[in-house]
Amino acid sequence: MSWQSSKSAVTYLVIHIQLLLQVGFLTSASAASNANDQTASQWSQVTEILSRIRAPIFPANEFIITEFGAVGDGNSDCTAAIGDAIEACHKARGRVVVPEGEFLTGPIHLQSNVELHLARGATLKFTTDPKSYLPVVFTRFEGMECYNYSPLIYALGQENIAVTGDSAPGTDSGVQFSTFEASTSNNARQVLFRATLAGPHAFF
Repeated sequence: MSWQSSKSAVTYLVIHIQLLLQVGFLTSASAASNANDQTASQWSQVTEILSRIRAPIFPANEFIITEFGAVGDGNSDCTAAIGDAIEACHKARGRVVVPEGEFLTGPIHLQSNVELHLARGATLKFTTDPKSYLPVVFTRFEGMECYNYSPLIYALGQENIAVTGDSAPGTDSGVQFSTFEASTSNNARQVLFRATLAGPHAFF
C-alpha cells in the first residue's frame, strides 16, 4: 500500500470516528433530554396523585384482644385471639386494640376496615419459629413477586386499613433475619420453591 493510500485510509478512519462520536453525542443528548422530559412529566402528576390519597376512616368500635383470649405475659401464643379480634372487627369496622403488655404472636393478617392499634406500653412480640409463618402467601422479596413466608403484618387485596399507636411491633431481642434464615432447612427451601411453582395451596 502506498503512502498516499495509507494517508487516505487514516483520514477516512478519523472522519468515521468523528462521525460516530458526533452521532453518539447527539443520541446521548437526545436520550438525556427525553429522560428529563419524562421526569418532569412524572413530577407534574404529584399533585393529582396526592389528591387521590385519603386517610382511612374507622368508626368508634374497639375490639380489645384480651377480650378474645390474648394474654400479655410474653409467653402465651396470642395468634388465634388476635385473628378472632380482627375477624370481628372486619365485620363491624373499627379498631383492634393491643393493650399494655407483651403479646407473643405469629403473623398478623389484616382485613378491610380494620385499624390495628397498639396502646402505650403494648408490645407485639413475633415468634421466631419459621413454621409459624406458613402457609406461604403471595408477597414480594427483594422486588420479586413470589410465594414466601408471611410477613409479620400482612394484607392482600384489602382496603381501609391502618397500623397505629404509641408502641411498635418487634421480635425477641437479638434475633436477626440471618438467624431466621439459618434455621430453615434445605428441605424447607425446596418445599417453598415447589409451592412457588404450583401455587400457595399445593403443599400446605
